[in-house]
Amino acid sequence: MHLFEHKPFRSLAAIAFSVFFVGPMAAQTIEIGLYATAVQDSFEVRMRATSTLAAQGVMNGQFTIRWNNAAGGDVSLSSITSDCNRYGLSDNADGLIISPPNGSGFRYFNFQINGGQALGTVCPMTTTAQPIGGFKMIGFTGCASVNIVNDAYTTPITRNWNYYATVGGDPNMTGAIVSTAVQAGSCSVDCNNVVGGPALPGTPCNDNNACTVNDLFTGTAPNCGCSGAPIAGPSITASGSNSPICAGATLNLNVTATGTGPITYSWSGPGGYTSTAEDPTRASATATMTGTYTVSASNGCGANASTTVAVTVSAAPTTAAAGPDQTVCTTTATLAGNAIAAPGTGTWTVTAGTASVTTPSSPTSGVTGLVNGTNTFLWTSSNGSCPTTSDAVTITRTASPTTAAAGPDQTVCAATATLAGNTITTGTGAWTVTAGTATVTTPSSPTSGVTGLVNGTNTFVWTSTNGSCPSTGDPVTITRTASPTTAAAGPD
Repeated sequence: MHLFEHKPFRSLAAIAFSVFFVGPMAAQTIEIGLYATAVQDSFEVRMRATSTLAAQGVMNGQFTIRWNNAAGGDVSLSSITSDCNRYGLSDNADGLIISPPNGSGFRYFNFQINGGQALGTVCPMTTTAQPIGGFKMIGFTGCASVNIVNDAYTTPITRNWNYYATVGGDPNMTGAIVSTAVQAGSCSVDCNNVVGGPALPGTPCNDNNACTVNDLFTGTAPNCGCSGAPIAGPSITASGSNSPICAGATLNLNVTATGTGPITYSWSGPGGYTSTAEDPTRASATATMTGTYTVSASNGCGANASTTVAVTVSAAPTTAAAGPDQTVCTTTATLAGNAIAAPGTGTWTVTAGTASVTTPSSPTSGVTGLVNGTNTFLWTSSNGSCPTTSDAVTITRTASPTTAAAGPDQTVCAATATLAGNTITTGTGAWTVTAGTATVTTPSSPTSGVTGLVNGTNTFVWTSTNGSCPSTGDPVTITRTASPTTAAAGPD
């Protein structure tokens, strides 16, 4: 074994150009590859022309194999064989090179292809790859990855260990290295049945199940399984709406869910409503949209999450009408508001005065405790969250008039007299003649004079009134006695 022992350079060209030349060569190249055989750690070198050679000249060349130094190993010199007696496969005198400069971590071994005769029909170079020789490797302590290479170590002119081929002395026949690395040594197969592969139990894999994560190989290679941790279904963390709302507004439903992967949603509700939006809306809401909405969330894995959302859509309330204004004389009255359609409600409130509403929710409730003057009541119609409507009504209480007192009856002898009614402090008073043809000088004055009294009974009524309140009246009689006939005693 040689540990980077440099030998004097031997030019392959010197060998190549000393051989026979048979005819002109076409612009063809020779490809080379390294392949494993059925025998452990044994390899076969194969070559092919990119097109069938027009002339089969003498073939010469070289190539270098490389493998990872950590695997150890060497080429068994005694195992090197050739597959055609037209040329020979042999080792370079340098032998094994271990981890040289520009090749650290690798081992190298160089082979020579030495032509002795033109290929001809015995060993023709055609477009079909055919073996030109083989060898066996020994002494591995690990798994080696072996291939023919041109790299930073083989390339320099001072070494000239790159792959090289000539046929008939043509120096332009070197083609491509077409093989891939071959495993050798102490290699185990991985879970993908690849020798020395990285797919080992406990390493990541893909079980092709979208509902698992952290997939890992399990079992023993190569008969591995692949499985991951199941993905749980999503969780709903919040849900709701902008309910209660009034008819005509937009209903906004909302839900928040957490989980792995994309989450889809499914809503259902009153009247056959469905939606797949996460936060759906329903424009121009009506009372028929009131009810329970159910939403479910799914990520396609595990159990779906679901919850319900209660929604109330209120119809606009009946427009309030408090009824006509009223004027009363008593401390009580009856309101005359309009009926409010269910489920809306109406309510009376006192906005002026100190009256009390007997039944505030009744449109025709009674009221008590009316004060003299203005009493104002507000009839308000409401339904849920809808805007309310209101209407006001005024009940004006007028005070009862002063009770009329016409004064004592009178007896007079003259055609005139003076009435003696009481003063009306609340309301107004007025005299009327109900018997006789007398005239009241000032009808609104309680002490008006009267003229034109007739003999006998003259009746007057003193009436007290105030607005629409019941009036009071009191009569008085003035009896006129006729003057006696003037006495005449006769003549003396």
